[in-house]
Amino acid sequence: MSDSAPLALVPGREILGKRAGLDRGYRVKKYDFKRPDKFSREQIRTVEIVHESFARLAGVGLSSLLHLPCEFNVALVDQLTFGEFMETLSAPTVLCAFDVPPWEGRVLFHLDMDFREALLERGFGGSVGPVDPALSSRDLTDLEAIAIEILAGPLLASFGTAWEQVDRLAPAFRALETDPRFCQIVPPTEMILLVGLDVAIGGRKARLHVVIPYISVEPVVHKLSAEYWYSLARPDSEGAISTQVARGIDAPAKLLVEGGKLSVSELRSLKKGSLIPIPGLDEGVGRLRAGGLETLRFSLPSGLRGGRFTLRVIDGEGDRASSPDDSPETALGRRLEEGLSAVGKGLAALREGLAGSLGMLGTRLAHVEARQEGLADRLAFGGADESEAGRPRGESGSFTSLSGAKAEALADFLASERAQASALVLARLDDALAARVLDELPSAYRMDVVRRLASLGPVLPSLAREFERVLAKKLEASGREAPVSGGLSKIVSMLNMTRRETEKSVIEGLDLVDPALSEEIKRLLFVFEDISLLDAQSIALLLGKVEEDDIALGLKPLDASTRSKVLSRLDPHAAGGILARVEALGRVRLSECDAASQRVIAAVRALELQGLIGFDFPGMDQYPGATGRL
Repeated sequence: MSDSAPLALVPGREILGKRAGLDRGYRVKKYDFKRPDKFSREQIRTVEIVHESFARLAGVGLSSLLHLPCEFNVALVDQLTFGEFMETLSAPTVLCAFDVPPWEGRVLFHLDMDFREALLERGFGGSVGPVDPALSSRDLTDLEAIAIEILAGPLLASFGTAWEQVDRLAPAFRALETDPRFCQIVPPTEMILLVGLDVAIGGRKARLHVVIPYISVEPVVHKLSAEYWYSLARPDSEGAISTQVARGIDAPAKLLVEGGKLSVSELRSLKKGSLIPIPGLDEGVGRLRAGGLETLRFSLPSGLRGGRFTLRVIDGEGDRASSPDDSPETALGRRLEEGLSAVGKGLAALREGLAGSLGMLGTRLAHVEARQEGLADRLAFGGADESEAGRPRGESGSFTSLSGAKAEALADFLASERAQASALVLARLDDALAARVLDELPSAYRMDVVRRLASLGPVLPSLAREFERVLAKKLEASGREAPVSGGLSKIVSMLNMTRRETEKSVIEGLDLVDPALSEEIKRLLFVFEDISLLDAQSIALLLGKVEEDDIALGLKPLDASTRSKVLSRLDPHAAGGILARVEALGRVRLSECDAASQRVIAAVRALELQGLIGFDFPGMDQYPGATGRL
């Protein structure tokens, strides 16, 4: 056939040869074996209708989740190879793969960069604004990946609901990839259905692609035709079974002929070779029992025709009415059995629902109990305000597991996150810890975080809980790193044990070359707990210079062993009075305890400058050259 010939109407002889009767025209369609069409136009139109429903459901679900108007519209439905689609993507991107049982394989959601940024910024409590090039060009962080997984939940649920008219699906998130090379759900040459949806989130235009492999939808592809939907819509087809389906049903069938009535004595006398009357055979009438029910009344065949019995149906309904199995008692029993079965199924469903509800209630009670315990600990040690006990769940101060985290480690982790995510974390930390973390953040980044914190909006509670879990896990992992042999703590410990001249020369030298390091060492040379290292004369002088309330406040946040160690150095009478003050304090702000500790430390340093302070280090008698002092 010539390539230049029009495809609308081609002579038959060019297709089937020069045989008689083949001169009529044939419609011709080109077929690409490398890129075969798996779906007809009718099926593609059905898929478009299904995803129009998906667009409406996804818009409602995402709008409710983000508290922002979201709109989805189907822009295209096409079939192409998986490799052709993946060649259009560049890293980084967002590819959400999820299972769709009972279908085989996986379905893919592709979120373009505008969709990803709008979803994350709004999901973290911010506003949808212009895309930041610095954020759009980098890969997803751990917090962002978890947020995408949670925020994509309504899309998965809407996909399953939209396809219910074709098949009952149970979409479940499987994996999140940012590099197209590592997201090969099918071979590159496999055909797929590509559905493109235009998305509008708070005024920002974006695009969502749904990738459905042919191997996944193949079991239900016959349902994507108008003939199938028309057969479902016909009122006369309700409850009817086609002949082809009926023939394929595996059910026992019996041909029955009515026999005569026998007495008990006749039954007892029956033996091999006995004759019994069969009136039905004489009448030439029999019955067909299929699936346990008598369905037809027919005339018995006189013989075989072509190797088969030929039966003539007499009456399929009248005979059934006179069947012994369909007596009023039997019908009543059948209805009772069906009713009891329905009641049993209802009770089973109710039991399962109650079990699930009780399980969820137990989980929530355990979480509330853990939160109350953490809040009580922080209130007792000054780590939280008393008003926090009345804060609603999800507001500031809900990250109880991070109350004892190191500000430096948390700041290092947040510095690599987007400013909106850091603002969300700081909003849920204790004020004291949040302030220390803010001090450790880079200056320019810090300003952006504060600005976003001021306008922070509502955040999904499940997202906040996942943030807390990930942060706690990251900080725990960072705490298991190999210990550092040096550092400021080592310098301070050494200087506390050196001679006065050595310490003075080191501090004065650092004042000239590194003033910041010198001030840090001076600040760490003495802490409140070091009161336990003062000798008796120094402690007596200190008690005359400071208020007992300041010492009591300084002891409040300390653990029991450290508190006992400090009190053991005081006069028993004075120690008893201070301990009584500590127990009478109740709940105190951590900032008040820190301020009192600094006043005590300032008094110790003032006495040290006068040469009136001495230390009693354990084992100092082993170093005769060392002198106990600040």
